[in-house]
Parts: sequence; structure tokens; C-alpha cells
Amino acid sequence: MKHRRHFYFYDYLAGNNSLTFLMVNDSHFEVLGVNRNSTFDEIKKAYRRQMKKWHPDRFRDNTDELLKAIEVSKQINNAFQVLKDHAAASKTTIDLKKQKYPDSKSASKRTGGKPDFHRVKVNSDTIWSIGYDAFTKILQVEFYDAGVYHYFNVPEPIYTALMYANSVDDYLNTNITWKYHSEQVQPTSS
Repeated sequence: MKHRRHFYFYDYLAGNNSLTFLMVNDSHFEVLGVNRNSTFDEIKKAYRRQMKKWHPDRFRDNTDELLKAIEVSKQINNAFQVLKDHAAASKTTIDLKKQKYPDSKSASKRTGGKPDFHRVKVNSDTIWSIGYDAFTKILQVEFYDAGVYHYFNVPEPIYTALMYANSVDDYLNTNITWKYHSEQVQPTSS
């Protein structure tokens, strides 16, 4: 039996405003005939090629083939839904690195495991800046009127989604504030 490697990532689904745990495995890549390094455009082309080949409308005359085509097209759709989100998450991570944000993993190792935050100013009415240490998975948020807070065990894709959210305030309130343990580490300076 072939062993499958599993890769995990978090995905924010805008439709129901929930955080969903998705699992990407080798079968998704095999169904579409792409590899792990494929871009979104390559995944989309492979999806269209496979759907053209296995679309149920092509097999209306043969019942057995129609049933098989329905099952295969479900697998193709499922693989595309998972992989398009996987490709988007990978691209976001690469884009962050291209913007030359400091590598907090190596910084934490250099500082003996202590969090090393490099906060970035954000466009928000209530938040001054946000920092993240990937080694310790601590998100640091500096508010205008509430001081500095740490949110613990925040996955890196959640931090990435926060930084690219249309409204940083809304994303923090909806997806982080009530889901992750936090503590105030620096009160407001008056």
C-alpha cells in the first residue's frame, strides 16, 4: 500500500466566516496530474483539462460510464477546491518573503527561543502595529488605546491572512481574539 504524505494548512472560508482545517495529500495532486510546486494557473489548466475529459455530459448514452464520470468529476472538483486554496496560501507565504519581512524563525533561534517581533504598522482605526514570531507562534498586537497584547499558538497562515485582510480590525475580532489565548504584556502609556 502506498503511504501518503499529508500537509496541513488553515483556510478562511469567507462564505460562512469560519476557520476550516483542510488536509492536502498526494491524491489531490494525482487526480489533477500536477505536482506540489505547481502554480495556480497550472492547477486551473489541469482542472479544466480533466473536467473536459470526464464531464458527465459526455457520457449520457452509456449509464456505466456516466456513473464513473460522475464519481471522477466529484474527485476532480474536490481536488481543485483544496489545491486552489493550497496554491493561494503558498503564494501568500512566498509574497511575504519577497517583501523582505524578517525571518522570525531564525531570529527566535538566534535569541535563544525568546520571541523576536518586528512589528509592522497597519492601516486600522484601533491597531497601531502587528508583529509575529513564527518560532514561538506568538502574535503581537499594539493597540492605540489598549497597549500591547500577545496571542498564543497562532498558526502562521492566520497571521498571513490577518496582514492581507481588507479590515484588520474585523479579521482580528472574528478569527483571533476569541479563539486564541491572549494576555496584555504592556499597558497603554498615558
